Amino acid sequence: MGGQNCEIDLFCENSPCQNNAPCNNGTCDCLAIKKENVGYFGKFCERQDFCLGSEPVNCTSRGNCVSLQTTHLCQCESGFRGNYCDINIDECEIEPCLHNGKCFDGINNFKCECDEEFWYGDKCQFKINSCENEGDKCKNGSKCVDNYWN
Repeated sequence: MGGQNCEIDLFCENSPCQNNAPCNNGTCDCLAIKKENVGYFGKFCERQDFCLGSEPVNCTSRGNCVSLQTTHLCQCESGFRGNYCDINIDECEIEPCLHNGKCFDGINNFKCECDEEFWYGDKCQFKINSCENEGDKCKNGSKCVDNYWN
């Protein structure tokens, strides 16, 4: 402050604030700058942030806005994609379930429903040995042979 009665804000008198930010009580008011696609920060409002414009970027609740040099980008959580992280990735699209298992998409995961008579495992990748559940069905000294396809 300066002047006989400290009435002059010396910091603000030299107009140090950039990008037309107002200066109040020795501080540049970066939030007062209203531009559509960019916000500003820093001691002199000299740094741009493309996530803080008067119309802030909405990356939905599934992403975070990252300001780059001349634009922004939404960094999505696992399982989501799109410019605004608004698209759930369909993990069933790559057909992860084997042996005609039915795929159910989740958020960043999937679940396979297997033909329980022949296959099991998280991707229906293991074959059930038909002899394990035969018990004593084979009579007269005969031996069970797992004859389901491979």
